[in-house]
Amino acid sequence: MTSIALRVLFLLSVVPLAACEPSCERTCETLLACDELETPLTSLQDCSDACLTQEQLYEEWNDGEKQQALSSFKNCVADSECSDIAEAVCYDEEIYSW
Repeated sequence: MTSIALRVLFLLSVVPLAACEPSCERTCETLLACDELETPLTSLQDCSDACLTQEQLYEEWNDGEKQQALSSFKNCVADSECSDIAEAVCYDEEIYSW
């Protein structure tokens, strides 16, 4: 196999992984739709802004652990029922859950 073909295969295998993480907006839609969850954020815009600010901060700090923890939190929210989220199954003390 040529080096170009290997690079294409590599890119095709990595790109879908990046697309798997839910966006801040999608995470916030899920959180705000959970009646069981008590949150001080009442609007999608406020929630999304807080999430994006947190993402940017971890990127500026170049803190891979916190970036991974935030990604795991968003994936957990996407994969969990509201009752589970309210029971703090996605809670991670390493990050601030807006």
